[in-house]
Amino acid sequence: RRGTEVVFVLPAPLWSDVKQGADRGLNLPPKSTYIEPKLRSGITLFAWK
Repeated sequence: RRGTEVVFVLPAPLWSDVKQGADRGLNLPPKSTYIEPKLRSGITLFAWK
């Protein structure tokens, strides 16, 4: 039996749209922030400016 694979490649949202949604108190849909492979905690750092 052969499996079926489907991939959807969507454009990333603009940062201004994400910030505007956060300012309005909106939530992202479940799994919208899912990334693969999973990063180990403490390895990734981001400097907020």
